[in-house]
Amino acid sequence: MADYVEKTNKDCSARDSYACDFLGCDGCDSCSLNCRDVRQYQKEQVVQVWDVALSNMPEEVDQLHATDECQFCRGDHPHAADGYAIVDFAHEEPYTEKGAIMGYGKRVKQPFGTLVQIPVSVCKTCRRNMRIRQNLRWIGMISGAAIALIALAILSIWVPLNSTENAFPFLGLLACTGVGYLAGKNLSIWHAKKHKETAYNVFDTQVGEKMKEKGWFGFKEENGMTKMRFSRKKIRRNFHVIPEGYERPERENDEPIRLRTR
Repeated sequence: MADYVEKTNKDCSARDSYACDFLGCDGCDSCSLNCRDVRQYQKEQVVQVWDVALSNMPEEVDQLHATDECQFCRGDHPHAADGYAIVDFAHEEPYTEKGAIMGYGKRVKQPFGTLVQIPVSVCKTCRRNMRIRQNLRWIGMISGAAIALIALAILSIWVPLNSTENAFPFLGLLACTGVGYLAGKNLSIWHAKKHKETAYNVFDTQVGEKMKEKGWFGFKEENGMTKMRFSRKKIRRNFHVIPEGYERPERENDEPIRLRTR
């Protein structure tokens, strides 16, 4: 359970809302809404969006970060957590419309209405496996470029490669860089198949599956892996998603919840 923190800004229009409980869980000084640049209508929109987001959250969502066991370990014996993977979760609701050109013109539906970062407990082994898989393609690309530069440097001893009419050096560098990137990408897939003890997609975890059923998806995913960054600490000290005593509202119909923005 989160520690009680007194809210000092008594004039904030978002005070005592669910958004206040989420963003201001460490106090008003660390709340992103407690800023002069945040206008009144923006606070109202955040309150509305978070009310919708909470209604779409599974009851078990806080198990992602509140447990001392790794959420990415497969099997019945997960390792002890050694930090957090910060994941961007997105949801279509509330359906948001915005002007197609810099907020103006014909309104078009936005790809998501809610975007929220949630820390997920991760162990040393899973963190290492995911970092390796994330970086292998870039390592391959850099290695390919380095090999091309070394080869061109050696070749330039016998052949003049600095002629403006000779496109071979440039094309060779591009080709080797591309081949290195593809090789690294294939190596990352091979690495994931070899180290099956790690769930590389957060929606392959127990709580992640329940979030997927509620309509949540990863803001960025590639080759079946959720994009994430790693941290030793949570986003906020008293971080939690579901407020104490929260009662999920019942929908009157199945119509999607919509929100229009400026």
